[in-house]
Amino acid sequence: MNRASFASCISLLCGLSLMAQTPKADIATPQPPPVLIGSGTDAQQVLRVVGGKGGNTPNGGQPGAGSSVLIQAGDGGDGGNGVQGNGAGGSIILMPGVAGTGGDITGAPGAVGIGTNTPQKMLSVLGGINLNQGEADDFSLKGALSFGSNSGEAIASARLLGSFNRFGLDFYTGGTRRMSISNSGTVSVVGTLTKGGGSFKIDHPLDPENKYLSHSFVESPDMKDIYDGVARLDAKGEATVELPGWFEALNADFRYQLTAIGRSSPGLYVAEEIHENRFKISGGSPGAKVSWQVTGIRHDDFAEAHRIIVEENKPAAERGKLLYPRERQMAEAR
Repeated sequence: MNRASFASCISLLCGLSLMAQTPKADIATPQPPPVLIGSGTDAQQVLRVVGGKGGNTPNGGQPGAGSSVLIQAGDGGDGGNGVQGNGAGGSIILMPGVAGTGGDITGAPGAVGIGTNTPQKMLSVLGGINLNQGEADDFSLKGALSFGSNSGEAIASARLLGSFNRFGLDFYTGGTRRMSISNSGTVSVVGTLTKGGGSFKIDHPLDPENKYLSHSFVESPDMKDIYDGVARLDAKGEATVELPGWFEALNADFRYQLTAIGRSSPGLYVAEEIHENRFKISGGSPGAKVSWQVTGIRHDDFAEAHRIIVEENKPAAERGKLLYPRERQMAEAR
């Protein structure tokens, strides 16, 4: 079909609207035959719809805006009088061409470009993309950037007033929120975080404009919690250290360290181990201060179900490959 005959099918005008025909009330609209453009040995020329340029104002005033181009699918039909449900709305489908076959060299498939006439992927966008999630609410994938069909992998951002993590980012797998980043930068993870290393990094307190200060995390093969403090011994050289009410519900398998401060206390010891969220120190010099440290291993429900595996064999698909090949001066492919 040449351009002249194609023009009899649709109108190419400023502010073009391509709209499906309105179906009759009681019969289905037949599907029109496909329109082929530029078929033959040289099919490079494509259908081109260009809106009109806005008016110029060389002598002052407000220039005119360029005309818009609207491509709109048809609305679904309304049900009624015993008809169950309503008709589905029509879809807008962009279908790039596939590469030809039969030759010795594989051709590249077609692609869709927005803001670019040289798309490199199935969809290439030059510029930003705005997802309007005005109706997104708590734990909802409505309006989210979804992956796959219905498996529940998505990135969403709640917008409604009062929503969980409003204006933040929520990451979903299996339809469940796994990670959230708040609008202020706080990151929350539901599950276990595995990493190569970690630290805090802040502006240096003595030279904040010119330096950073970093500290590494303290790590352990166990799910270990660390608590410390300073106790003042009484006239008997004793002290009872009170711990939070949840201490034994969270921790077990305790370890203790005691250090006398200011004066020698060679007889210092833990007289009573942790029971009912407290422990007792004895054997010190009356009135002395004692620095104490207690560690415990988590035994809450999550910890019991997700113990850290300290050593494990790599799965067959990962053997011979490294997480950090660069640090071992090896090829990145590994």
